[in-house]
Amino acid sequence: PKEMEEAAMMDGATRLQAFRKVIIPIMWPAIIATGLFTMLLAYNEYLFVRVLAPTEWTLPVAIVSLTGGESSRTITEAAAASVSITLPIVIVIILFQKHLVRGLGAGAVKG
Repeated sequence: PKEMEEAAMMDGATRLQAFRKVIIPIMWPAIIATGLFTMLLAYNEYLFVRVLAPTEWTLPVAIVSLTGGESSRTITEAAAASVSITLPIVIVIILFQKHLVRGLGAGAVKG
């Protein structure tokens, strides 16, 4: 909020100090939430295409095929790969859950 920045500047903070000490801590949960959702979107795009549309190629699938990293030959290997792909996402969300909830609720209207 503008008032908090102005209050910090009235207390003697420079514009950079006000940004670093007031604005960034307020924005941090939203930055974490945005980063998590961006990572999830890119991460899940590969799994979605490989499982539901194996004939379609998106950028992550094309990159993996160019590097020769395609190894799933059977449905069992694909299932194991999907579990191993999902597990890091679950761990990251559990670790950043506090920031994620705060970031999603930052723009909510109380009342």
